[in-house]
Amino acid sequence: MKNHKQINLIGIDHKRQCLDRNNSLKCLLVKIIKKYSADLICEGFSEEVLAANNIASTIPQRIAKELNLQCIFCDPDEQVRKEIGYPTQKELREKFGNKSAIMGTEEYEKRMDYIKKFWPIRESYWLNKFKNNPAQSIIFICGSEHLKSFKSLLIKDAYKVSSITFLLSLLN
Repeated sequence: MKNHKQINLIGIDHKRQCLDRNNSLKCLLVKIIKKYSADLICEGFSEEVLAANNIASTIPQRIAKELNLQCIFCDPDEQVRKEIGYPTQKELREKFGNKSAIMGTEEYEKRMDYIKKFWPIRESYWLNKFKNNPAQSIIFICGSEHLKSFKSLLIKDAYKVSSITFLLSLLN
């Protein structure tokens, strides 16, 4: 049976999922939710990351609550990363050093090149988190770098996909 689900991908800098000084992300999400009658919001984020950074909730999570929609965090936590063969943060620090977590460093670039090899595993995990959900119109927020590869995976799984990149300058 062919899948007729609609998914709208929104590419964003993950830091912006929690910080929206001028409400531009909130306005965009509400507009897309209404336009596509979205009945599910998913994020390439994890509760583990929220807890580790002392963050109560993300902007999409708060909007979902306001609009009485389900919000699913789709990113694997450290235990699941081990189970599915995706590098854990600890493994990445050991392999590339602590400085590799700092954008703009040579170590960061090497780390990112390495991580990208594992994106098919991560993106397949995301898809499996919501694939059996009965929702017909889904919004998925992920890092902008994932738009092309994740979109390809979704199309192969017969989703109707549209995507946009949320410009960082809109949030400043």
